[in-house]
Amino acid sequence: PCPTETLFAGKRLPLLDGDAHRDRKSFVMAAFTREALASYVPTMQRLVAESIAQWSTMGEVRLFDEFKKLAIETIAATMLGLSRGPLLDRVPADYDLVGGGFANLPLPLPGPAFTKAEPAPARLLTCCATSIREHPGAPGDGRPPLFPPARAEARAGTHARAREAAPPAPAA
Repeated sequence: PCPTETLFAGKRLPLLDGDAHRDRKSFVMAAFTREALASYVPTMQRLVAESIAQWSTMGEVRLFDEFKKLAIETIAATMLGLSRGPLLDRVPADYDLVGGGFANLPLPLPGPAFTKAEPAPARLLTCCATSIREHPGAPGDGRPPLFPPARAEARAGTHARAREAAPPAPAA
């Protein structure tokens, strides 16, 4: 596959054209309806309040790093139902690896950023697949909603489209 496809872990939305792009985009856009966005607000407010409380107890804080971590945690919580913890801890580092891979030549040598980035999309997809498998988004379970289009498929026992739509790279 082309280097971009490698870092996107396959043909993701930015790499599709025509009907495939339109179908995938309509699936993904279901997570951004007015109703879906409104459902994310309580989780977002909680995460922001928790982060501010944590930052206030720390000494000097690098806000860029903390905001990036908060953004990833918020996306993971609202789209995948992931909470802070071991499964989520590796995600920011993998996103950094993938981003660095895009900015470098795809040389098959040990050491270059692209080579270091190659395994990261698989780990990110595993994180997404684990969440989809373990969190079908049962109403009233106290957890944030799973990526809305995937929730229905999870209840039905089919996850293929949810895995295809999962974002293994920042722009996917």
